[in-house]
Amino acid sequence: MTPPAGSLLLALLLSPAALAAQDSLATVVRAARMLDVSTGRMTSPASVSVRAGRIEAVGGAVPAGSRVLDLGDVTLLPGLIDLHTHLTSDLSTPDWVAEPVRGTPASWALRGAMNARITLRAGFTTVRDVGAGGFSDVALMRAIDGGLIPGPRVVPSGHAIGITGGHCDATGWAPGIAEQGPETGVADGPESVIRAVRYQVKHGAKAIKLCATAGVLSFEGSVGAQQMADEEIRAAVREAQRHDLPVAAHAHGPEGTLAAVRAGVASIEHGSVLTPPVLAAMKQRGTWLVPTLYLRQAIRRDLLPPPIRAKMDEVTPLMDRSFRLALRSGVKIAFGTDASVFPHGQNAREFAVRVKLGQTPLEAIRGATLYAAQVLGVEDRGVIARGKLADLVAVRGNPLRDIGSLERVAFVMKGGEVVDVTPPLPAPMAVVVRAARMVDVERGAVVSPGVVVVDSGRIRSVGGAGIPADAKTIDLGDLTLLPGLIDAHTHLTADYNRGWELRPAQETPGDRALRGARNAGITLRAGFTTVRDLGASDFADIALIRAIADGWVPGPRMIPSGHAIGITGGHCDETGWAPGVLQRGPEQGIADGPDGVMAAVRNQAKYGAKVIKICATAGVLSHDATVGAQQLSDA
Repeated sequence: MTPPAGSLLLALLLSPAALAAQDSLATVVRAARMLDVSTGRMTSPASVSVRAGRIEAVGGAVPAGSRVLDLGDVTLLPGLIDLHTHLTSDLSTPDWVAEPVRGTPASWALRGAMNARITLRAGFTTVRDVGAGGFSDVALMRAIDGGLIPGPRVVPSGHAIGITGGHCDATGWAPGIAEQGPETGVADGPESVIRAVRYQVKHGAKAIKLCATAGVLSFEGSVGAQQMADEEIRAAVREAQRHDLPVAAHAHGPEGTLAAVRAGVASIEHGSVLTPPVLAAMKQRGTWLVPTLYLRQAIRRDLLPPPIRAKMDEVTPLMDRSFRLALRSGVKIAFGTDASVFPHGQNAREFAVRVKLGQTPLEAIRGATLYAAQVLGVEDRGVIARGKLADLVAVRGNPLRDIGSLERVAFVMKGGEVVDVTPPLPAPMAVVVRAARMVDVERGAVVSPGVVVVDSGRIRSVGGAGIPADAKTIDLGDLTLLPGLIDAHTHLTADYNRGWELRPAQETPGDRALRGARNAGITLRAGFTTVRDLGASDFADIALIRAIADGWVPGPRMIPSGHAIGITGGHCDETGWAPGVLQRGPEQGIADGPDGVMAAVRNQAKYGAKVIKICATAGVLSHDATVGAQQLSDA
């Protein structure tokens, strides 16, 4: 009998030898059937050979020495692609409205780490992220590509571009609060729009997102009113085309949608209020439509402020009508969800909504595979074929007969690496941990055997007494139990490996936070359950402690210090740079004189520091004087 896919997956994931040999050996993935999205035919049985992250063969003989992964009664498909996500945000949480003034690029990136992992496990191996603050989506792309964290391939857009006071601005705040400019995507007039596009490209955007019209989840006027002027949209598209980047236009109302189509955007996002003339123009120009339909039934209306809820109620009935019109018109339709408006990981629920409204299951699937790759302008994914990226997903059932089977993901492979899709088990209330021995660090004695009863996250008892009848027992065998280890001097958001000296001028707060996420997981797995983190830029350590506490990323308990405090030009300053580069002040821990030092301490405490780190003397990893020279004065 074929073992269940989950047990095979676990065996492959837990085999260090298999992982070490991944690139040199072929892996053959077998399944009961496979959907060829190009022809629409179902192949049964199916096998795909993978080597070095690419598909080596579809069908045929098994290469000698290959590892065979038999998934059983599942359907194999290309890795799914979602063209409209916001991984670094969650609008399904009560405090989403305050994120523009409470969140930081570091916290957005860490939220993105959690959502990227969830999205990949849901079978989406590529996403286009269409709007994120602080270039947190670019940092997320780099962290995933660099192997720091798991997640799908990310095509980031940086900041979405729109007008002052428009849908892509931070609205609803008092003058002077959360004001934006071209660097953060808010621009007025063609020249300013061009600068906004260039700035996103400069800092890593791989697509450009425009807000051609008003929207729902913002505090401006009607849902569909055109916001960007025709000449502004044309300027953005021309500039993006110079960089060979596609433009996605957020558009609800017909006037703004038509302006975006005529300007040459690659795709219309949402398209909630489409008309026959707009659809005719889209069809003539080959403009893609990327509807986002599931959100209308999934959005938490109870979390929407009244003006926004009224707009949502206004546009909801129009979305279905527009999608049916689009189907009848024959425009090209690809797959997007607006994940963040509803919980990440529910992306595949979009398929059922589309099919219910009249799209065939095959066309819905092509929208998230073959067609989505065309929208992105890439040829290395979207189909299962020789030479393509080994991005695969297997689902329980036949999605051509039951589109809901795309929500039942049994297996995910990205770039030839198997992704753990096993759902986490709920933690039991009471656990008994047994081991051959236990060190009593207070008495300096070894107790044998070691028995610890844990209840609701606390040690309830030590020894054999007081064990609840329903407690789960974890028997560790011939091991020694100790208290969780504590490291009183770490820098989780830093790595002093090759290129470290240039990172202060190259990395964003999101980059540092995501490195911290990787290092936090490594540190916890090494047995250190608490660390004191002594110096991190941009309060990335504060963001990390909150992310760990909220369960976004695994890691030890942290005692953060914020920025270390020292003198201008000292060990805790950024030294070795030209004048004007990386200038620091009390907010970043650089202070001279008692008043400046007090301001520095207070700033760290204000933003979450739980301990203060000072640089009393010179040090090694800085361009200051001798190692031991006093720097902070006695006063």
